[in-house]
Amino acid sequence: MKKHFLALCITSLLVPMALAQSVTVGTTGATYTSLNAAILAVGANAAQPDVITILDEGPFLESRVIVNAGTSGLDDLTIQAAPGVRPRIVINNTGASANSAVYLRKSGNVIVRDLIIMPTTNFTSETFEASVGQAGIEIDDDSAVPTSVTLQNVLITSNNGSNQPVASLDGLTSPTFTSTTVSFRDEGIQALSAATNAARNVYMYDVVVSGVAGDQGSDGIRGFIDGSPGSEWVIGPGCVVSYNNHNEATITSSTARAAFQPGGTNGIDVRIEGTQDKPVLFINNNLNGIFVTNTTNISEGLSSVEWLIVANNAGTGFASVDTNSPVTFTNVTFANNQDGVLLAPDEPDAIQYTFNNVIASGNGSATDPENNINLVAYGTLIGFGSTFTANNSAIVLAGPYTLNNVDYGADGINSDTNWTVVKNSVIATDPQFVSLNPTSSEFAVVGNAAYGTAGPGGQPLVGGGKFLTSSVSDWQLF
Repeated sequence: MKKHFLALCITSLLVPMALAQSVTVGTTGATYTSLNAAILAVGANAAQPDVITILDEGPFLESRVIVNAGTSGLDDLTIQAAPGVRPRIVINNTGASANSAVYLRKSGNVIVRDLIIMPTTNFTSETFEASVGQAGIEIDDDSAVPTSVTLQNVLITSNNGSNQPVASLDGLTSPTFTSTTVSFRDEGIQALSAATNAARNVYMYDVVVSGVAGDQGSDGIRGFIDGSPGSEWVIGPGCVVSYNNHNEATITSSTARAAFQPGGTNGIDVRIEGTQDKPVLFINNNLNGIFVTNTTNISEGLSSVEWLIVANNAGTGFASVDTNSPVTFTNVTFANNQDGVLLAPDEPDAIQYTFNNVIASGNGSATDPENNINLVAYGTLIGFGSTFTANNSAIVLAGPYTLNNVDYGADGINSDTNWTVVKNSVIATDPQFVSLNPTSSEFAVVGNAAYGTAGPGGQPLVGGGKFLTSSVSDWQLF
């Protein structure tokens, strides 16, 4: 009996594997030489789930890549690279009335990982708009059924003119732009809005959008995803948005362009969730860090931000026109953003912003009127009372990255009677960042010993980074 039961178990495990449709793509020795051909092939085969594995770096010169029921069928689909390979997918949109290079609209589960996505350089000046996509990846939904899209270890960047990425794989090194560089025209990633009663989930891990500098502004990640209650959009560990939008002359906190711009996200919870070892980085962009547009209900939209570093951007660290959605920031560093740390909406309506273990530092100008946490209502309608609470955090009023420490009560916060400001265990001393150069191994590391016990429960106050000494408890041994 036991042997018979074991045989049944083994058989049951083998059946799904036997039904799986797996194909390969490669320049030689593969089932197909084109990703688009592989997508159509698995779509025409009833076996499921579908797995497409790309065997080498290419480049693979593709027309617009479309993943939907019409091309890939109804089965779950994974598009991935062989271990240790980062294929270059170069997209020409010619012939498609489309805004994106890679279009994902599919029922069920879609996983895309290990790819480098770039625009084509094969066009004339007359065909530029038809050939080069507005966005690198566009995520849509199938409103009739639940959908889940996961992007993992994907780089979206510009083409250096020779089908090589201008950005580094980790997004930490400044790209080199030349006269032959071709960029996607706007967003690196765009997620569309479409009212739906189905669950809709989007997950991004180790996704890098770097060196996108198009002719229409170039946000990093922008989206208006809708879903039924329980849906979620997560910007996860290792995501980097860097060195984007260098073409636009002036970016301020009121410019609705950002490394991450969520908004209109009805019925879906939006979260940034890095880790200490792999924080999310919005860095060195000619953009704001985060700009939130409006959502319908206070229970929807961007709700929490954890383990994030927002540094060296041209605009503000965080700006919002969402009048009533609360946001909790935990383990976040704002540093050297040229237009301030935070700009609250113009007509706040009982908003709650909470800082926990946050380092809010500025651009170094003690008198810059924008170099602060700005909580002043500036619209024509004044809403109900809102609350800003900082717990075990730093609002920096000294050092090379000080906030404005002269005006507005000299505390780095510009507030009015619409806001209640609560500060619990807040310090103002210089964090003494070891480096704010993203290529440094000590990027955003805190060097001031005063921060060693200033965090929650007497732990280090590190924001989104780390503390220079590995453990405060180690000091007590000597």
